[in-house]
Amino acid sequence: MTREVVAKRLQDMMIQAGVDPKTGSTHRLLLEDYYMLSENSIQMFASGEDKEKGIAEYEFRFGSKPKPNPDRYADLKPTENKPFRGLRIALDPGHIGGEVGTEFERIEARYIHYPKGAVLEREVRFNEGNLNYATALLLRDQLKAGGASEVLITRPGYGVSAMGDTFFSWLGKKDEASGKWLNKKGSESGFELAMKPLKKPVSDWWKDE
Repeated sequence: MTREVVAKRLQDMMIQAGVDPKTGSTHRLLLEDYYMLSENSIQMFASGEDKEKGIAEYEFRFGSKPKPNPDRYADLKPTENKPFRGLRIALDPGHIGGEVGTEFERIEARYIHYPKGAVLEREVRFNEGNLNYATALLLRDQLKAGGASEVLITRPGYGVSAMGDTFFSWLGKKDEASGKWLNKKGSESGFELAMKPLKKPVSDWWKDE
């Protein structure tokens, strides 16, 4: 993919928010805070703070000429038994979720817990993140059986995100001086960034639980 193609797509994806009805101030969510475009590559950042520090999560180098368009689906000649013949498919099974059996599981409230009893011979407990990944594994096998030439799953395993984070590395640790949750690099953690849209500070959100 060339630089021109990437630049055009980024321009099309730019998101702008309107006026805050409470404060009257205008907020703009710029994708530019999360990437840096140079002549030869584009770097991706987890936050604007990481961009200022030059801590890139990923770098994509441009090609010198446009890649030919892939064959149309009709040209792949799908059959009744192989409806996905020749397709290359990517599955993104969502978030990782709070660790099963910890307080974070209860706080997120994204888990299933069936105790052992008259109906079940053993306890069943899992979170949404693990369910997402298990579903992706089953779907991958079905897609391959249906003729898909490649099926990519963005996450490498249970409890690990596409970026290689576990729940606790995403959560980070609270910095007592700033009151913020920071990752190992000293930047705001994924948890801190996720809580910013809330009307109340992160510390108050925890107290409610």
